Amino acid sequence: IQSFKAFRIPFFEAIPESKYVDLARDCKLEQFDAHEVIFAEGEPGDRFYIISRGQVSVRRDGKEIARLGTGRYFGEVSLVIEGCDRTATCIATKKSTLMSMDKENFRGFFENT
Repeated sequence: IQSFKAFRIPFFEAIPESKYVDLARDCKLEQFDAHEVIFAEGEPGDRFYIISRGQVSVRRDGKEIARLGTGRYFGEVSLVIEGCDRTATCIATKKSTLMSMDKENFRGFFENT
């Protein structure tokens, strides 16, 4: 729960503190090894990710366009835009722990808050 507050993710800032327990319950912790693909450009989007620990390379057309570290998030675009596939490939650049929320819980959480 403290991670959500500490990371200051814009669309979570409007959520009442009492809802953070529900938010945490809907999240899953996932481990990725260095060089492991989290998802690939063009795939259907099914999860949103927050980097709890580690680093992720964001690549479009094979070129790195960003490198994200602890507290950063990714994967939200294909969850908020209907019919939009993943716009980039995301790869762990070192062993990483990510919090993730599936599409159904992500949308449901904001519809019910």
